[in-house]
Amino acid sequence: MKRKIWVGAAGAVLGIVTAGSVASTVWIYQKVRQFDATYGCRVLSGLSPDQLKADAAVCREIAREQRRLPSSGSSAAEPAATNLTVQGVEVRPGGVLRVWLSGHPDETVMRDYVTVEPLIQGAIGISPLRGEVPGVQISGDFAYRTNVTLRIRKGLPAKAGAAQGALLADYVYTFQRPDAEPYAKYAAQGRYLPSVGSHALAVETMNVTNLQTSICRVEPANVVQLLAREEGVYRMYLPMDKGATAQLAGEASVQTNACGGAPNTLRRTLLPVSIRDGGPARGIYLTALLNVDRSYEYSWEKECATAYRLVCVTDFGLSVRRGKEALHVWATSLTTGRPRPGAVVAVYSSANVRLAEGVTDARGRCDLPLSAKGEPFAVVVSEKDGSDRAFLALRDSMKVDESTEKGTLPDYLAPTECAAFVWTERGIYRHDEPIFAQALLRNGQRRAPRPFPVEFALMSPEGRLFATKTCLPDAQGALACDKFTVPADQPSGQWRIVVRTPGKDGRELGAQTVKVEEFAPPQIRVRTTLPESAELTNLAFTVAAEHLFGGPARRLKTEGA
Repeated sequence: MKRKIWVGAAGAVLGIVTAGSVASTVWIYQKVRQFDATYGCRVLSGLSPDQLKADAAVCREIAREQRRLPSSGSSAAEPAATNLTVQGVEVRPGGVLRVWLSGHPDETVMRDYVTVEPLIQGAIGISPLRGEVPGVQISGDFAYRTNVTLRIRKGLPAKAGAAQGALLADYVYTFQRPDAEPYAKYAAQGRYLPSVGSHALAVETMNVTNLQTSICRVEPANVVQLLAREEGVYRMYLPMDKGATAQLAGEASVQTNACGGAPNTLRRTLLPVSIRDGGPARGIYLTALLNVDRSYEYSWEKECATAYRLVCVTDFGLSVRRGKEALHVWATSLTTGRPRPGAVVAVYSSANVRLAEGVTDARGRCDLPLSAKGEPFAVVVSEKDGSDRAFLALRDSMKVDESTEKGTLPDYLAPTECAAFVWTERGIYRHDEPIFAQALLRNGQRRAPRPFPVEFALMSPEGRLFATKTCLPDAQGALACDKFTVPADQPSGQWRIVVRTPGKDGRELGAQTVKVEEFAPPQIRVRTTLPESAELTNLAFTVAAEHLFGGPARRLKTEGA
């Protein structure tokens, strides 16, 4: 077992080695790293000087080091480094190298001097070590089970203003990347599967021989407890109790499958989310993944060997906004995009207390008053006959606070005035396409005014009135218009949608511009991939492009920021 010397414990070791030399902090740290890299397999971090002296093997190593270092009181004990040198390299799990240098390098040109080969894919990322320690961390998808070479070319300059000069000679370090730790995880963060299609979750495995999967149905009353466990609300860093989790769901369908694939190769498989228990295919399920070969492992980073995920197979698409006094829920069909009226909506706290309940109206909307009995944690929606169910965890991003301390904003609006925020579903339309415009009205108190007639007006690029439509906003101040089209005989350019009070001299409340032109949709799909450990210093990422109806988009100029 490798035994590390921490900086505090290493001070005792250096007290023996240097016999009272007065070294600078940076020089001490570098000597500790060098000593640890050479003798770390023999020295325990917690040993006192007397205990170190009692170890014959350690004494021999200390004596050898003493002969290499200057004597006590020598002025050479704190050498003045004139050029950058590499003090040591550490291979870390997950495709990471730590390189310690005698001084801080020029990070702006570091990438021009460092290579690591071979890589499985992508490029390396380079970032400085934390704190004031001179060195860099290099991350990348290094090849497995072969010699990998780190090369730092001579001429690497020190940071501007530093006393050191450039690296005098090439530095070459060869290592082998350790095999990846076996794991099984869900390939994406989502938990919603449409009611049509394969009803399958993507699962990623690495170096897993046997993977056990289980699926069980969850009743609405148990959704909150399982969701709170999954998000760490109850557990507080304790291992999840698999027995208790299983009791909160129905009878499980369990399978163990052999995983093929070459070592250290990412493998993706599909986990069908269905169970033959005579119930509907739609609903809420608890799925679980377990690496059978290493099911005993626990750690602080991975609190339970089993990975759980609540999943909805549903036609419900849910949206939630939380105001100051109420929770607004919209239920929409994922298949047709139309509202889902008549659905039962319930709001729960993290203590599984039902705070409010209601039914969606013809617009698929349900407004539920906030309760003093608890903080909203999750929304559960279901058909009255139980044929479809879904839930949504509530987030702070869903809060819409339209109030201020004084009720109004300085220089915004007088209490009796009103303004409109106007937007369209997209910014450009073709001729003869319907233009879908929406608006939201607010008064000086930033609240929805009492409903009054409002006019949508479509203005041509020359500023002439082309069409109008009068609407009445709802209780939330929202209104929409989908009656505008621009015929082919009208000019292209910037058209303007104005929301105003009706009449010839109506007062403008808000406006939005749209382009009306002939245009072609994008023909190329672009994806970017960032390394998991990417930092904002000297960042490298991969860009891939492909034609929507063809192969890779080759030899195209790429720009980005």
